[in-house]
Amino acid sequence: MATEELNRAEELAKAKSAKVAELYKKHGAKIEYTHLTPVIADRENERFGKRIVVLRFQHKDDPAIGTVSVTVNLTDETVTN
Repeated sequence: MATEELNRAEELAKAKSAKVAELYKKHGAKIEYTHLTPVIADRENERFGKRIVVLRFQHKDDPAIGTVSVTVNLTDETVTN
């Protein structure tokens, strides 16, 4: 996944997920994320052929704060928790 796509996925997550927005509001630049880019091989799945990324947000220094995971569909610009 291109850097630009990951940046867009992060923007969408911040804008469309209340949990992600709250995490950034409380902790700002101390939040980091990891990502997975699943391949949907089932042609019957509604996500087949879409650009999907799973983002896992967490505090850089304090993992006890917890994590927030979201799935971002870059093709449709949707975010699900």
